[in-house]
Parts: sequence; C-alpha cells; structure tokens
Amino acid sequence: MAELEELSSIGGGIWISYNSVLTSLTGLEGLSSVGGDVEINDNDALTNIAGLEGLFSIGGNFNIGSNDALTSLTGLEGLSSVGGIWIHGNSALTNLMGLEELTFIEENLLIENNYALASLAGLEGLTSIGGIGIYGNSAL
Repeated sequence: MAELEELSSIGGGIWISYNSVLTSLTGLEGLSSVGGDVEINDNDALTNIAGLEGLFSIGGNFNIGSNDALTSLTGLEGLSSVGGIWIHGNSALTNLMGLEELTFIEENLLIENNYALASLAGLEGLTSIGGIGIYGNSAL
C-alpha cells in the first residue's frame, strides 16, 4: 500500500477486504480522516492495523471482521472519534489495545464472536457512546 502514502483524507469510505496475503496497512500512515465507513474484512494474513496510526476520525462506521490472524488493534492509537464500531469474527484477537485514545462513538459499539477475546483493555478512554453490545466472545 506504499503507493498511497500521500493520501491524507478520504471524503467517502475505504474498503480493504479479501486480500489473502496482506499483512499490514503500511503506506496509509498519512491518512488522518475518513468521512464515510472504514471496512477491513477477510484479510487472512493481517495481524494488526499498523499503518493507520495517523487516523483520528471516522465519520461513518468502522467494521473489522473475519481477519483470522488479527491479534490486536495496534495501529489505531490515534483514533479519537467514530460513527460506530463493529468488531466481529476475528478469531485470534485477544484484547482491544490500540483503541486507548478513542473517546467518542456516536452510535453503537458491537463486539461479537471474537473467540479469543479475553479482555476489553483498550476501551478505558471512552467517555460517550450511543449503545453497546458484547456477545459471543467465549473467552471474555
């Protein structure tokens, strides 16, 4: 993704899905805001979200799911506000570290079917949220 290194904002959305050998999001470090949705789904080799450290605002929803090798949300340390979050089906995800700076979720935070998730560590900074749903995380 190095070819996108000059990208600083996206008015609409960004979808990164079904990239079987993608291991990181390196090259997106300059991205600071997305006006629409961010979807990161079904990337079998993705282990973390490194490359999105500069992203501080998502106007729409952040959907991250079915990334089988994803162990952490490291790389989202700059994110402070988002429209909504859906974290689902990431079978190796053990905690939510990387979201420590997140303070505001306009709509819902949904955390479901992340079978290795044993802790909600990383959500300590949340001060305002529209709603929350946590279910099907058998290690929690």
